Amino acid sequence: MVPMASFEEQFYIENPTRWQALRRDLRLLFWLAVRAWAWLGKGLLVRIAYRRAKRDKEPLIIEDLFEDGS
Repeated sequence: MVPMASFEEQFYIENPTRWQALRRDLRLLFWLAVRAWAWLGKGLLVRIAYRRAKRDKEPLIIEDLFEDGS
């Protein structure tokens, strides 16, 4: 497995030109958007499971929702 680059390695530029900074900012915006979308998706799954568990009066086990570890 290839190790993931740190946030600093991905986005820190020492003395960037305007174009380098703009390109970095666009990459950062995309990076943040991907993570926000993932959080919204996982949050939706948790809310649906919570409502179902509450309706059925059963305990909600979060680990069971994400068995693949993601």
